[in-house]
Amino acid sequence: MRYIIEMEKKKVAEMSKFREKEIKILKTLNLNGTLISVESEKDKDAVKKATGAKEVYVDEKVKWIPDEDEETEVKLIDTYKEINADKIHEEGITGENVIVGILDTGVDIDHNCFEKAYHWWSFNDNFDNLHSHGTHVAGIVASNDYNYKGIAPNCTIYDFRVLDSEGYGYNSDIINAMWKAVEANCDVINMSLGSDYPNDGKDILCKQVNEVVNWGVVVVVAAGNSGGSGGSCGAPASAEKAITVGATMKGFDAVAYFSSYGGNYDYQKPEVCAPGTNVWSAVPNSRWAMYSGTSMAAPHITGAIALIMELLWYIYEGYNTERIKDIIESCCDYMVEELPEKQGYGKINCEQFLEYIEIPEEPGPPEEPPEKQEQQLLLQDGGRMSKVCMAKI
Repeated sequence: MRYIIEMEKKKVAEMSKFREKEIKILKTLNLNGTLISVESEKDKDAVKKATGAKEVYVDEKVKWIPDEDEETEVKLIDTYKEINADKIHEEGITGENVIVGILDTGVDIDHNCFEKAYHWWSFNDNFDNLHSHGTHVAGIVASNDYNYKGIAPNCTIYDFRVLDSEGYGYNSDIINAMWKAVEANCDVINMSLGSDYPNDGKDILCKQVNEVVNWGVVVVVAAGNSGGSGGSCGAPASAEKAITVGATMKGFDAVAYFSSYGGNYDYQKPEVCAPGTNVWSAVPNSRWAMYSGTSMAAPHITGAIALIMELLWYIYEGYNTERIKDIIESCCDYMVEELPEKQGYGKINCEQFLEYIEIPEEPGPPEEPPEKQEQQLLLQDGGRMSKVCMAKI
């Protein structure tokens, strides 16, 4: 049975506990996040008691009414507007000349939403029989479709397939792909994948993430979807130098119940949050679908980083991985009703980039970024590592 529950604003944060009470959150219905659509086998009174809701209503079915105006086009509310990426687009910053490596299940580069997407490397030397996950992630970063615009629609996507059609892969393939991305001059890597068991950030995968960051490539990782069951971040989300991303509920400032958090004793994860529920993006064969998970939150941050990188080059400032991480952490809206350990610095707000990074009134022509030094990368082939699975959507 579906219900609409009305919550008091001060109790919205308690939604993170709904899952353990056998209540599934479907979506947020209003601007301040106090009306929520849920699904449960409980009756109306039991849902009200379990949620502490102000009121509960049965979500009745309605009949559609055809639009008489054939020229009217119904558009989705895009998450790029929710994080104010459109404010950066208005300044002419769209991720141009930034290369993003997507380490995932593979990307359908022929999807009509991509302008610049290329297959680069695959663990099994082919890009057939793709799972939809990787294309969905890439679309959030770089879709140039009018109704489903990505965060950095003019960046370049390099596809590194590290997971099979069932969504599973090995640490060794992921480590290999990260270094292939370094060789390919990727500026930022997105990994919406990970293990589903807690990790202290000291395993081989996390250590290699740190090394890639030391090399000068920003690595963005999904926090994982074990938060609702009390699980903390696994690998590679626990890597100290990764930018780990938690998920917020689309439409309001609250961390999604499933979003994982927690690091080791020296540092806390995640660093930042972004929309991760009911996110529409590309799937293979030029189709579209709505998924939820920290897998969807991470590419929002990856796209935001692409905007920052272009913006910094535009004003001749240049950047390094520490500078990028500082800007991301400094340009967030802190969610006052959420625990600090769940949200990190808060929910990303791209409009703040314009305040944090001073832009000259009359900039000259942009300089080309210096070529990254070429160096032979020696990767030890220690055989297959432990399996990891992508963050569940």
